[in-house]
Amino acid sequence: MTTLPKAAWDRGKTLSEALEMYSSEALWREFERLHEKLFPEIPADLPPEPIRWESQPQLAVSPTAELPKYQELQKNIEIEIIGLLRTGGLLGVGFLKPKFRGAEPRWIPANDWNDDCKISWENSGLYSKDKDYADVHVVRPKVPISISAASDMLAIQLAPSPGRNRSGRPSLASEIKAAYEELKSEDKIDFGSIGANVAAIKSRVCSRFGLDPASTKGLKYDAVRKVITADFRKDKIEYKSSKLPS
Repeated sequence: MTTLPKAAWDRGKTLSEALEMYSSEALWREFERLHEKLFPEIPADLPPEPIRWESQPQLAVSPTAELPKYQELQKNIEIEIIGLLRTGGLLGVGFLKPKFRGAEPRWIPANDWNDDCKISWENSGLYSKDKDYADVHVVRPKVPISISAASDMLAIQLAPSPGRNRSGRPSLASEIKAAYEELKSEDKIDFGSIGANVAAIKSRVCSRFGLDPASTKGLKYDAVRKVITADFRKDKIEYKSSKLPS
C-alpha cells in the first residue's frame, strides 16, 4: 500500500528520534553505553533510609575523559542518518516555512539534505539554501527512492518501523528541549538545580503542545534531567560567569 506525505508524517519519527530508530546497531549500542556512563540514573525520590556512604576506589579514568568519544559517536550517527536521507534509504517529510494554517507536509527532496543545509535535530528542522522545513519527520521506504522537487506529493510504499526503543529515553525529548530553551530565553530558568525547573518545564510543554497537565507521562524528573543536563550545566557556567563583577 502506498502512503501520501500526510499519512507518512503521522507515522514518522522526529529527527532526534530517527537517530535512535534508524542508526546502525553497533553505533547506537556504543553511544548508549557511553551515555549511561556519562549521565547515570539519579533516583527521583529520596531513599526510605539514610544512605550509608562507603569509600570507593578512585576511578582509573574519569568518565568525562570519554566525552570527546561520546560527541564523536553522536556526530557519526548524525552523519549516518543524513547519508540515508540523501540516498533515499530514509525519507524526510515536513512543512515548508512559513507554515500556513491548513498546510500539508511534503516529501523533502534528497538534494535538500546537502552539505550546505543546517539541521536542528532537537527542533526537527531543516534549513537549506532555498527553503526551510519545520516539524520534519522521518520514515523508511520499502525500497530506496530518490525524491525530487517535482515528486514531493508522491504516494510511496513504506517499510514497517523497526522495533528498537532505547530504554528510558524520554518520549517528549524535543518538546522538553523546546520548553527549556523558551524558558531560558525568558530568564525563567533557576540555575540552582534541575529539579527546581521541572514544574515550569512540564507546564510549558503541556500548554505549548496541548497535553493533559494532569498526566506526568514523559515529564517526570528523570525524563527532564536526561534531556537538559548537558545544556543546563553549560548554561549554568555561562550564567555564573555573567554575574561575576567586571
